[in-house]
Amino acid sequence: MKIFLPLMAIALSSVAMVIAVFFARSTTPAGSNGGLSESNRELMREMGRTVDALEKRISGAERDLKLYRSEMDSLGAAADKLDSGDLDSRADARTLSGVLTRLSSLEERISLSEEALAGRDQAQVELGQIAQRLRSERSSGPSPSSLADLRVTAVDGESVEKKLSALRALRGTRDEDGNDGRSHDVVLSMIDIVRTSEDASVRADVYRQLSGVTDPSLLDSLFYSLANDTHFKVREEAAETLSDYLPDPEVERALEQAAENDENEKVRQEAYKSLRKRHR
Repeated sequence: MKIFLPLMAIALSSVAMVIAVFFARSTTPAGSNGGLSESNRELMREMGRTVDALEKRISGAERDLKLYRSEMDSLGAAADKLDSGDLDSRADARTLSGVLTRLSSLEERISLSEEALAGRDQAQVELGQIAQRLRSERSSGPSPSSLADLRVTAVDGESVEKKLSALRALRGTRDEDGNDGRSHDVVLSMIDIVRTSEDASVRADVYRQLSGVTDPSLLDSLFYSLANDTHFKVREEAAETLSDYLPDPEVERALEQAAENDENEKVRQEAYKSLRKRHR
């Protein structure tokens, strides 16, 4: 067992601390460009899955620890009953001394593990509190004033990165009327970024963050990128985002063309996957 349990419990506490710091940095007041982006939320979900795995391993180790403790107590009681006068030789004495030394070392390691498991309980409480805050953040979404400010930044931000940051924060949001937080003006601003940016990762990220949008004004940009962009990742993201417009015949034709003729296998696979969604 060595120091397995202490390290596991410490790791759990560290995860709680990381999530807390991350949450503090990712949640900003109304009117700022922050908020939890979809990629950050996915990171949080992945961290949650890691914590679940750690919990299961610690629970199993905890059961083993109880068994080890019982066996240790039995060995200790047996050692107390040994009468040194019954030892037949110095070799027997050395053997007994070695066993007792090893028992003492095991006792220290088990005690350390038990202390670590006790400290784990506090980490569980902290994780629960953080999870509750995250659920509240996701369910409530940004305030109306914050949503309006994010839209303004996505359209008029002083840099492409600030515009993209606002777009990430808008993904998955809706205004008071139930409309997608990524408004028509936001979509037009993103189309302009795709048209002018020489950075393929930026163009791909725009389409990724616009997934779920059904604004007709985006279609021509998606069609052009799917057929002509020089980077496969941009074409792949365009194919995925186009699936939200099915069963439009023109969208089907564009995806069929990409599924059959694109030079990149990932693009062909994504186009084919999008086409399958029309039957769902």
